[in-house]
Amino acid sequence: MTSDNSTKVATTAFFVAQFGQPHTWSAAQTFSAGVKTTQVDFTGAGASILGNLYYDGSFKYYANGFGAQLAFNNSTGGVAIYAAPSNSGGAGALATPALIFNLHQTGALQLPTYTTAGVLTNDASGNVTTTVGVTDSGASCTIIAITKGVITEASCAK
Repeated sequence: MTSDNSTKVATTAFFVAQFGQPHTWSAAQTFSAGVKTTQVDFTGAGASILGNLYYDGSFKYYANGFGAQLAFNNSTGGVAIYAAPSNSGGAGALATPALIFNLHQTGALQLPTYTTAGVLTNDASGNVTTTVGVTDSGASCTIIAITKGVITEASCAK
């Protein structure tokens, strides 16, 4: 009875009658209308938010299109962004997310190692070691844009 505000103890049967059977999710759920909340807490040591991807022994796509992962890396104390190329193999196709960047808890930004000439590279600690593409010797340069590791825009002044 919805209007009873007495101090009587409600039974399980009463709650089920009022609110329906409680539901426990044992697997990932799909919400087509989206989920809105003010906070999400991850209790695991290395949680992820996945876009068009799921992990089932390996990364796979939910559908055709681009895939992405925002990973909270407990071992480095950082946050990493991974991207998987656009998929045209349909649901269940294997995905290979590649590191786009990793932001350490210290504020250090780690870019992936690129091997093509004229791009940024990283040392063993993830620090940028070369800035090929900024060629104004003796100049103080500010990198404005980096595209796939290539400095595509910089401003230099002496």
